[in-house]
Amino acid sequence: MEGFIVNKDEKQELLDDLYDVGKTKSLGNLPLEELVDFCGVSINEMIQYANKNELEYLVLQEGETSVATGAIYLYHEGMLKGLLKEYEVALQTAGVPTNSPLEYIRFIANNSISKKENPAAYVAIAKTYNDPRFRLSGTAELLFNLMDSLTEKQLTLNEMVGKLGANDPISFLTEEIKQVLLLIIKEYGGNEGHHAHVYSTDLFYNYEYYQRAYAKEELIDYIKSAIQHDWTGSI
Repeated sequence: MEGFIVNKDEKQELLDDLYDVGKTKSLGNLPLEELVDFCGVSINEMIQYANKNELEYLVLQEGETSVATGAIYLYHEGMLKGLLKEYEVALQTAGVPTNSPLEYIRFIANNSISKKENPAAYVAIAKTYNDPRFRLSGTAELLFNLMDSLTEKQLTLNEMVGKLGANDPISFLTEEIKQVLLLIIKEYGGNEGHHAHVYSTDLFYNYEYYQRAYAKEELIDYIKSAIQHDWTGSI
């Protein structure tokens, strides 16, 4: 990349992926080539920054990560541990380790999670980076879209199985649908107890399987009420 010119704003934007760790995000990373060649910051300088700001770091050289030139990861251990615990089920369902931040980082540094196959885990990983596409203002709508897509696939599968003569519907995607609903409820400030309550209602069933035009608004209103009044557990 010799001769590649990066202006001041572009350098700052790249570095902010690391400098925002511990402030607005739990995890950030940069390819080593971008850090050193584009931004003019040495690996040792970034390590010193991490130590000074009570952050942890992991440097993966070429061959230790899917990033061609290697990469440096900065993370706030407490924040990242909290998110791994919060999204533990969604991540583990997709095979993503959550036992420790280092184990998690080494995994995502070398593996990709499919948005189509594991949407809940895909969103959870984006949350650890505080990806702007998944912040509160737009996250719920995105998650509703993911849940709708999964339900449509589930219904299509059931239709196909029915044509083959099976009497009972299949539930290949039920757990994924439930996990996306949990992420939606958490976006509104709820928890697992509120999720168990909402999932057991006819409102959720009516929205997902009948796709009534007004059902989404009813479901959102009920989610907010369940959180406000702390309705937990199955009905």
